[in-house]
Amino acid sequence: AASAAPAVGSVGGAGQLPPLEEDGTLSFFWIDAYEDHINAPGSVYLFGKVRTSNGGFASCCVGVKGLERNVYILPRKRALINGQEIGEEVEFTQLYKEVQQLCKNNKITRFGCKKVDRSYAFEDPTVPQNASYLKLVYSAEMPMVPFDASGQYFSKVFGSQTSCLERLLLKRRIMGPCWLKL
Repeated sequence: AASAAPAVGSVGGAGQLPPLEEDGTLSFFWIDAYEDHINAPGSVYLFGKVRTSNGGFASCCVGVKGLERNVYILPRKRALINGQEIGEEVEFTQLYKEVQQLCKNNKITRFGCKKVDRSYAFEDPTVPQNASYLKLVYSAEMPMVPFDASGQYFSKVFGSQTSCLERLLLKRRIMGPCWLKL
């Protein structure tokens, strides 16, 4: 799994990095964020202010690269045969093999999967409130899994259209503007 490491460039045009805290972190006041999913997929740019060595503040942009997609695949109770769920009970190994083919068809060359339990709180009555899903994790630089994908062993795909910016803000519980420690 790729780590989302911030890339810090020059501050205020002076060519100097901002001073770090005693613990080696950078205090960054986050104001805004931007994502260009076409020209820089898997990257988010945070805009804000940092303290300078003379005690003032300077504008700063932090690039967070190497972000990943998290897609949740809902397995069927029974395998789909002639449009009906009347086959054998779905095993996660069958589901994994089908998802592996889905990834291959969508040019997703490296990915990881694991079984996870999740809750669903929205309006679709065909989705159980609590269920086991196959969590698919892969680089956001690769193409999205189609949001309407389904197969013999799975009925729905969740999170395939989630932007990297949304995922970063929710996963890191960033509510701002606010101070961040990078």
